[in-house]
Amino acid sequence: MEETKQQWAVWKYVLPETGEFNLSMPEGAHILSVQTQQGCPVLWALVNPEEARKERYFRIVLTGHQLDSLALVYHGTFQLLGDTFVGHLFEYL
Repeated sequence: MEETKQQWAVWKYVLPETGEFNLSMPEGAHILSVQTQQGCPVLWALVNPEEARKERYFRIVLTGHQLDSLALVYHGTFQLLGDTFVGHLFEYL
């Protein structure tokens, strides 16, 4: 019997600066990092490109702003505008 190897890749997703949004990601994608690249917030994820896509729902919350739910998973923080703008990426469970 021949064993099938899974192929993995790191994919980049450019994020909005604020608000709620969804991303279509391969099933089982693992978020690796959230940072800025060339002045834009970016998420990098380890994915298996062969997997079916699944919609995942996110929210960027600014420092000092309130969260309306604790059913969130924190993924990272990024800074913009000379570090005067700080956003925190959460995912809805």
